[in-house]
Amino acid sequence: MLQICPTIDFILKATQSIKANYLNVFKRLLKGFKHILAIAKTLLFDLRLVCGVKNGAK
Repeated sequence: MLQICPTIDFILKATQSIKANYLNVFKRLLKGFKHILAIAKTLLFDLRLVCGVKNGAK
């Protein structure tokens, strides 16, 4: 019984750290995705301005 308890404890700690790592990775991916969306919005806005200026100049 003394041999089993530390093993179970180790497994529980390992799974908790794995879950924490996955959560951190997911949060980073979400931040990256939001960043990419923000860049895309800015680029689209710039394109609209440029196209609007060209169309207005014609």
